[in-house]
Amino acid sequence: MDDDLVKSAHEVLVQRDLPSRS
Repeated sequence: MDDDLVKSAHEVLVQRDLPSRS
C-alpha cells in the first residue's frame, strides 16, 4: 500500500466534501 497515494486521494475527497457541507 502506498501511504502517499492513499493520503493524496483522501485529501482530494476531503477537499471536495468540505465545500459541499459548507
